[in-house]
Amino acid sequence: PGLEALKKLANIRKGAFLGGRDIAFKLAPRLNAPGRIDDPDLTLKLLLERDPLRAKVYAEKIEALNRRRREIADGIMKDALERTRALYGERPRTGIVIDGEGYHPGVLGIIASRLADRFGVPAIVLGYEEGIAIGSGRRAGAFNIHGALLDCAEYLIGFGGHEAAVGVRLEPSRVDAFREAFAARSESLGTAP
Repeated sequence: PGLEALKKLANIRKGAFLGGRDIAFKLAPRLNAPGRIDDPDLTLKLLLERDPLRAKVYAEKIEALNRRRREIADGIMKDALERTRALYGERPRTGIVIDGEGYHPGVLGIIASRLADRFGVPAIVLGYEEGIAIGSGRRAGAFNIHGALLDCAEYLIGFGGHEAAVGVRLEPSRVDAFREAFAARSESLGTAP
């Protein structure tokens, strides 16, 4: 019942073939939205609910959170684009590191992915939480972003991930030095578009 209610809100016709695009671009973002900006238990409740009326209520809450997640991400993306252009110009030639106060931690990976896609270079986006810069990074092309962080580890409190996506933590005072080190490392690995 929960998935049926969510499919209806996502404008997926009842009984229609559910394809990969429907899952990737309509259902998955909605199912992920509560965990990104609120309480992930809401998604679990939706999926476990057997009563169609209660499932509809959960789906409507998730839909509202997904709209809010999009608004948050769009606002941060606008700011991140301005910061990218100010720091790197219209066509960055190296990996980019963008930071901003008030960047919601639940959408940093989304923003990093959008920046990497838009500029064709690896991107790391940082927000600040409890006095620490925390962020997510995404690669562009075949660039091994995790491998690049191994070479920049001296600037970081910690990091993890894999070749395509990473999470990082660092002292705010180290952001500029990390930005330079990451740019140099990505340039040496040939990220230029």
